[in-house]
Amino acid sequence: GPSQQKDESGGRIVAPLLNIQGKAQYWASYWQVEGTPPPSQQEWWPAFRRAAKQHSLELEPITSQEVLEALKVFKPVIGMGVDRTNPRWWSQLPQEAILHLCYLLNLVEQSLAWPEQILVNVVQLMFKSEEADRPITLTQAPYRVWSRIRRPQVADWSAAHVQFWDKAVAGSSCLRAALLRQTRLEMATIQGFSWCEVLWDMEKFYDTLQPRQLWEVGSRVGCPLTHLYLALSLHFGPR
Repeated sequence: GPSQQKDESGGRIVAPLLNIQGKAQYWASYWQVEGTPPPSQQEWWPAFRRAAKQHSLELEPITSQEVLEALKVFKPVIGMGVDRTNPRWWSQLPQEAILHLCYLLNLVEQSLAWPEQILVNVVQLMFKSEEADRPITLTQAPYRVWSRIRRPQVADWSAAHVQFWDKAVAGSSCLRAALLRQTRLEMATIQGFSWCEVLWDMEKFYDTLQPRQLWEVGSRVGCPLTHLYLALSLHFGPR
């Protein structure tokens, strides 16, 4: 979205509230907020839920030790969601409270449902350039703890399915991809080979992905469906 909102005459809007309102309207339109029905009204969602439920039966329950280890990973200062809570603070709770949090996260996986208030997200628009902002979604503490605990399973699956042409993988970066690409071209030149290169840049690529596509492709390639289901449930939440 544009970093600087403009009025009908093309002038910059400097009033803070009007600027915020303009950004909200832009992203609501881009994300098709008004035209996207909730998951329960989409015909593909029940099949997705059944598959995720079957996968959840294969998961080992989350333990209180895993919860405690996850809480300690978070830095002392982080961007916080609407609950204004850093999960690290919970590491000081007594054992009984840690057990209650563990019970809650296991119940979420068993029921495939987040408490309604946890679905509310804060979207921070970070400055990227004069032409665009970068939206960063700040989720609430329970979701962050759960995703941290289940991260190794998703990471293992991702590492097992990575292909030579994948660039959106752990340890990769735009600079690394560009250097490797240029190195291959220079080696081809040194060896006397002819070559051509086609570069395709998609604007806001991840914003163009549709949840149904993620479910259909994910189910074909063995993606951990419980993790995907609970993540997409949050994706449909209020922002």
